[in-house]
Amino acid sequence: MQISTGQFFKSQNENLADLKTGVAKLQQQIATGKQMEIPSDNPVAFSDAARLKHQLAKLDQYGRNMTNLMQRMKTEETTLSDATNILTRIQELSIQGANDTLSPENRKTIAGEISQLRDSLLQLANVKDSADQSIFGGFSGTSTPFLQDEQGNVTFVGDTNVQNVEIASGVETKASGNGFEIFMQVQVPGQAGVKSVFKLIQDTVDQLNLGKSCSPQMGGITASLDQVNNAQMLAGTRMAKITRQQEALTSAQTQAKTMLSVVEDTDIEKVVTELKQKMLSLEASQASFVKIADLSLFNYMG
Repeated sequence: MQISTGQFFKSQNENLADLKTGVAKLQQQIATGKQMEIPSDNPVAFSDAARLKHQLAKLDQYGRNMTNLMQRMKTEETTLSDATNILTRIQELSIQGANDTLSPENRKTIAGEISQLRDSLLQLANVKDSADQSIFGGFSGTSTPFLQDEQGNVTFVGDTNVQNVEIASGVETKASGNGFEIFMQVQVPGQAGVKSVFKLIQDTVDQLNLGKSCSPQMGGITASLDQVNNAQMLAGTRMAKITRQQEALTSAQTQAKTMLSVVEDTDIEKVVTELKQKMLSLEASQASFVKIADLSLFNYMG
């Protein structure tokens, strides 16, 4: 009987301990809102949760990449839009300057306005983003990739590399257009080689300052306008690509968060019901144990 009694107490204690542990675990799930704390709680679910968290971390990084990239591209697109407006005005002035009825003095006046517009265009080419990095300078890190000497000649001291940024798994986009190609590599129809936008504008200014018609230079101005306008359209295309990818990202994040919630979060209604059942079982077991322990048979057993 001693062995039987000892086994009874041991069994009852173990049962009560299990119930108390179960109650505590359910209370913890309600308090934290999570149904798992350590891998042993549910190894498969814990692994799924870890995988989903890793996936969300990557999606968050893509989101940050796109946010930063979109800010930079808005600066680029606005800059190129302003540059297009400047070149459009230069084209209008060139048409006036090509008029055979103009006097040399009138042409010099037009040359002065075009020269000022050229200086404004140079400032746009050297524009920087919110991180104080040149938009069109490539990887060089220089804040002034387009330099002008005392004679008015503009040289490019940046580099021709353009950063590619990953915005989704296996999906990249350029961080900006190639400044060297945009401003320094204009091909004028019917002419050999290439010239910079600034040289083509300066040729127009020089011709007008001589009091001559700038009709021969108008092809270069038109080619410059077309090139910058094309770069602006490409920037808009990249921005549209990012916008589409941001929409896809939002959908993917929502799906992953929903799946993680299913795997990880506590089903409060279900757990509360289970907790009530366990507490009733615990109370019943405790009451039963006390009654049995108080029986005279157990009082006389040593």
